[in-house]
Amino acid sequence: MLTVFRPRLTAWLRRNPFLPAAAAALMLWAVIDRFSSPALLAALSASALTAMIMILRTMGSFIAIDNRQISGQFKGRGFRVLWWDVRAAWLDTHSDDNPVLMLGTEHCLFGIPLRYMPADRIWNLAQERVNPIALLEESRRELPYWQPVTLNNIPDLKQPLRLQGRSLEKGVGWAGILLFGGMFLASFPLMSAGLALIMGGLTLFSFSYLLSAYYTLHISPAGITHQTALGKYFIAWEELKSVRIAHDGSTVLFQAGEKQILIYGPKTWHKAGREDAMQYIGLQLEVRQIHVKVDPWLGLRMAFSSRAARVKNSPREG
Repeated sequence: MLTVFRPRLTAWLRRNPFLPAAAAALMLWAVIDRFSSPALLAALSASALTAMIMILRTMGSFIAIDNRQISGQFKGRGFRVLWWDVRAAWLDTHSDDNPVLMLGTEHCLFGIPLRYMPADRIWNLAQERVNPIALLEESRRELPYWQPVTLNNIPDLKQPLRLQGRSLEKGVGWAGILLFGGMFLASFPLMSAGLALIMGGLTLFSFSYLLSAYYTLHISPAGITHQTALGKYFIAWEELKSVRIAHDGSTVLFQAGEKQILIYGPKTWHKAGREDAMQYIGLQLEVRQIHVKVDPWLGLRMAFSSRAARVKNSPREG
């Protein structure tokens, strides 16, 4: 029997509360204003369109399970794994928000993200269909390409990995300043205090966003160095105690006691060196058994802070 799973809208709304809340607030304001402000109507339309695009993109994914195989599609990419090819299977729950179904075959390891889906039901069906031996932890170690991670076998970087933000985020920041700043100035001849208040706030938000988009991230065997217009901050791997990540991976917080670095996440990094940096950071976290926790408010904290890379101790450079 074929069982098909699709992302649950309720799960998406629960983990993406900001956009619906912003759209609801704008709608309430528009009703109070009797839909007389073109700028407010434009902002409402933009937020509603953005939410619709994000929902449609998420809802287009699916996982189909039958007695022969597991197949599906994520972000336009399809996959298929036959159950009798699976030599090892487990559910990776390192991220509270995004459990991953891991299926190891003779030649490669498949990671199937179960975000917004009933992970427990999918995992139960997978356990019923794979060879029981594949569920044993020893089966992972017997995979031809499996190698336990230790401090001794983490790849040695010949030079630090250097990452920068994408031009897209910088362009969005500049566009926001020009658009909302222009509307803010235009609100004075119109004598509209409400419009001036909204556009002024959005202009400041755009400036903060732009400032945070200009950064350089250095990943080295010693630790993470984060350089911004506000200064340079460093956390050593040995100091690192916990890592928090936004629900969509857009923001990451590294914490070491009183010291912390808040940065934009991998999805905003430039492609050059991104995969290598993600793999290296993942190995450092795995060997130190640091569990990545999901913080749904992390993105909001990032947006309304001056880069929020606050180090309460004196920062050390790497």
